[in-house]
Amino acid sequence: MARIDYFLVEQEIQKVIKEDATIVSAGVVHVVVEEDVVTSPEMCPWVGIYIADRESAGSPITAGQQQRFRVRYEVWCYEHAMDVPEASRLRDDLIGKVEVALLKKPTLNGKVTSMLITGGTFDSGRTAVGFLQGGSIVLEIEKKATTA
Repeated sequence: MARIDYFLVEQEIQKVIKEDATIVSAGVVHVVVEEDVVTSPEMCPWVGIYIADRESAGSPITAGQQQRFRVRYEVWCYEHAMDVPEASRLRDDLIGKVEVALLKKPTLNGKVTSMLITGGTFDSGRTAVGFLQGGSIVLEIEKKATTA
């Protein structure tokens, strides 16, 4: 049966982010895989990695051949501050650092064939002590399913 280890790819995304020198030098950043979304300002800066969807990358399945898939992951970045402009600035900085970390590793250390940043969305909310600002990075990876 053809299979892709989707969770392994998520863990590699996490590793790339957590080991990036620019992110490490910025201080503690909580980077989680498939866990609950940020619920409190104390968790910020916060990065969450989630699988979104997948589709075939073309070529029909035939016996003995591999199937290629495009898999989309969402990497959510949240920051918190007392006012919207500062929370937005911090969010934008965190998104930028995560994007640069990912751009440095286009095959996620050999775990995928290729990777592309295809977009993202934004989110915001008021807390009892300020504002949460978030944004996602949508990653589209290409990976071959193996018969092992």
